[in-house]
Order: sequence, then C-alpha cells, then structure tokens
Amino acid sequence: MGMLRAATLASGSAGNCAVVSDGRVHILIDAGISTRRIAQGLKGLGLELRHITGVLITHEHSDHVAALPVLAELCLPLVKTGGQFLAMKSVDSNEELNASERAAGVLGGRLEKPLDYVISGTNIPRRLVILTKIEETPKKYPRTFAKIKKNPL
Repeated sequence: MGMLRAATLASGSAGNCAVVSDGRVHILIDAGISTRRIAQGLKGLGLELRHITGVLITHEHSDHVAALPVLAELCLPLVKTGGQFLAMKSVDSNEELNASERAAGVLGGRLEKPLDYVISGTNIPRRLVILTKIEETPKKYPRTFAKIKKNPL
C-alpha cells in the first residue's frame, strides 16, 4: 500500500467532500457538493470521476441522507467500475431495497444481498446496503438534484 493522501474538495455549510487515496484506491468521503464541483476538485489532484473506487457517506444528517434510489444516482456514477457504494439503512428497508434494484441497473450497478448487524455496544439494528458498479454509468447520469428529487429512478 502506498502512502495515504487526503484532500478536502469542500468544507462548510454549503457542502462537504474529501478524497483519500493511496495512489491506487481513491475513496470519496461525502458528496455534499455538485458532481461538477467534485470533478473540478479531482482534476486539480490529477484524478477524474472514473478513478473513484468508492464513496463513503459519514453520517445521517438530512443533507447526507435520502432514499436509496436518490443516493444511488448521486453516488454510483462516481464509483469506478468494480468498486462499491455502501449505504447504512434501517433493517426495515425492504421496500426501499426493492425500489432500488431498477435504479442500480440503470446506473450500471448491482444491488448485493444486504448485511444486517447490531451497532457495537447497543441494541440498535442496522443494515448495510451494498451496490457494486458492474459497468460504466450512462453519461446522462447523474441528473441535476432537482430532477432526481422530482423523478427518482
């Protein structure tokens, strides 16, 4: 493994986004800014959106959380083919998972079997949802956030 590098693409009330890389694997941490701003920030680091191996959303604030089809469209286009997007959801999310299968397919992804677990030191059950990027996302995605919210996949 190479030396880890971290760079902040945006930080503040207008949105947060960072990238951590060892030179081979590039993880986007949060994606609270537009895809265009992410791409511009990555370009300054010598990277492109297609180089992103995975996306990590750090916490459940209203500006970080959405229904899985919306999250998939916002994040999966940023993930490199072969990479994964992980989302923490409620164990009562079966209906949301069913609605997400179509979105995953449209975006070049595959919904994997979710992993249910209990948060250590608590009795709080959670579900880890895994979307694997199996092919390139069509160029028309992601759409603008307003279009995604109005008409989710």
